[in-house]
Amino acid sequence: MVLEELVRVQEELAASLRAIGETVRHRQAPLGEVGWKGRSDPVTEWDRAIETRLMAQLGRLTPEIPVWSEESRPVLPSPQGLRWILDPLDGTLNATHGFPHQAIALALQSGERIELGWVYDLYRDQLFFARRGRGAYLDGQRLTVSAVDTLSSALIAAGALWKGELPVYQALAPRCQDLRRGGSAALDLAWVAAGWVDGFVERRLQPWDVAAGALLVEEAHGRVTDLAGSPLSWSGPLDVVASNRRLHSALLDALQEAGLVGG
Repeated sequence: MVLEELVRVQEELAASLRAIGETVRHRQAPLGEVGWKGRSDPVTEWDRAIETRLMAQLGRLTPEIPVWSEESRPVLPSPQGLRWILDPLDGTLNATHGFPHQAIALALQSGERIELGWVYDLYRDQLFFARRGRGAYLDGQRLTVSAVDTLSSALIAAGALWKGELPVYQALAPRCQDLRRGGSAALDLAWVAAGWVDGFVERRLQPWDVAAGALLVEEAHGRVTDLAGSPLSWSGPLDVVASNRRLHSALLDALQEAGLVGG
């Protein structure tokens, strides 16, 4: 299957994501028993149910393309170098507290590149979509990053404090206008693409947290790198800096001055 043939699945996947959101918003699916992968890293019946539903649909639509999901073991790409990367519920900790800020993130990897990406905001019913070389969109409207060009005027999204991200906050807080933490890296990246925040920094993320959102930012004319300014790799944990491009050097310099690069 070539990438052009995959375009046919876009409408079916978009409909499925919206149907899942309808169920979640109306509480037709219980959160259920909560398990813990770490002190602040839960997994719920929602995670598993959404994963099961989407993996089944992807298996039907694209049976030759394996799916790597947060709640499953890593899988190798197909012989054609294709692999779906899925986060069935980004923001699970929010869900356990009833905080209405979660997303589904789905991306198609081809070799070292992400070619398609969806981030679906479950509670706002907003579907972000990007296709490499074709732009980034929110419910069909073209997205572009913000025009803020000084860090002192920038609103920056940052990572989870429970993961030891306090040094990032200490590095950026004196330099930017303010910081935000929503609890979903996928939505943080989508909001950079939409121009609602001007940048994003978080360390120790996983590919399923980042893949779809990174493509959104790039296709909205932003930039995504690691803390050293190098391209991301999709093989393991990721340190991520995303911006409207204008602020990227300033963000990297701030992290470098704080001694966070390579840390």
